Amino acid sequence: MNWAPQPPTALFAGNIGVKLFSHLEKIAENDLALLYHAPLEKQPEPSIYLGHLIVESRRHTTGWDKLMEKEAAAIGQMISRAARALKSLVQAEHIYVFGIGHNVPHLHVHVIPRYPGTPQEYWGIRVTEWDTAPRGGINEVDHLCRKLRQFFDTATPTSPPP
Repeated sequence: MNWAPQPPTALFAGNIGVKLFSHLEKIAENDLALLYHAPLEKQPEPSIYLGHLIVESRRHTTGWDKLMEKEAAAIGQMISRAARALKSLVQAEHIYVFGIGHNVPHLHVHVIPRYPGTPQEYWGIRVTEWDTAPRGGINEVDHLCRKLRQFFDTATPTSPPP
């Protein structure tokens, strides 16, 4: 993923009901936050680092400092549940949570698994650059999203992590 500043786009538009990418179906939601899989990157063929999730606020806001307490709590719960789901479903050995905030003018957070065997030089913000990491196209993303939805539908929000 290119973390360098880009011109603003309306990529994360779930809060206003606009679907810009066919695979950006909601995985989970609550009254104040939404969870999606990151959109496919257009390379030679569309693909994405599998399990790269995005949590966004429903209400349009551009920063953490502008959240109401209940919004911050709802986003935090969604991040925690997404991390548990990724640990369980893709056997992630670590979960990264990044909020960069300069590419898209809407509060969103990246929740990204680090897979076993990830070389240390790709730990942290470079994790999605690992060329042999699990990546997939629309079918693989859809399959993972179905599993994630099932996890969210069956796991209780207060389930303790394993």
